[in-house]
Amino acid sequence: MNNRLLEVAAAVSFGLLLGVAGYAIWRNNDAPESRVVSTVSTLVPTGPIDPAPLVAAYERSRSASYALDGELERERDGASVTTPVRQTRDGNQALDEVGAVAIVTDGATLRRCELVAGQVLCTDPEPARSLAREVADFEQQISADASLYRVYEPALDDVRALLPATISTADIDCWRVIASRSGAQGLYGDDATVCFDRATGALVFRDMQIGSTTERFRVLRLRSEVTPADLEPTGG
Repeated sequence: MNNRLLEVAAAVSFGLLLGVAGYAIWRNNDAPESRVVSTVSTLVPTGPIDPAPLVAAYERSRSASYALDGELERERDGASVTTPVRQTRDGNQALDEVGAVAIVTDGATLRRCELVAGQVLCTDPEPARSLAREVADFEQQISADASLYRVYEPALDDVRALLPATISTADIDCWRVIASRSGAQGLYGDDATVCFDRATGALVFRDMQIGSTTERFRVLRLRSEVTPADLEPTGG
């Protein structure tokens, strides 16, 4: 397998998989589509809020049952590239797929997969992080006294303009997460807005600024029923 993509797939957290895989896809795309992408407001809001509800939403998104199809768009210098995304959660099984790379989790183990010459190839199983560890790491980034981020109310009017027609702001809970210091190397870059579906718990929208790059993930189709095929990597 391509070593760069294996490194990408090693990012078990879906947020990191989206971010790092987006970077790898960008670097490996010789001619990205050129168009201007509107962004969520970058005005700094007043007064941080309690991060506990965001932690709870993040934990639910990692443990609920659902299957989704979405897209990851990465924009820089007026050009952008869009990549398909699939994510499935069902008990202790999960699939996180961005383009040709995927992580398949089965209980306490995971496999890293890549589409090569029309065939999906996967590594041998290796230990996966526990949900408790994953949530604790997330909480550390936004809740500790010296955390990387502060949590704020989002600009819902901007979010509404960027959501697909199938998702309403009345059905989601959103937060804005801003780095507490410049150059923070964390899950949400410099500034991010994230939204979770109330019915399923799935992450349905994330708009993130990393320096001069804007990265946006949004769900196109979402359902609570999961089939065995939803847990199999397809390579995009």
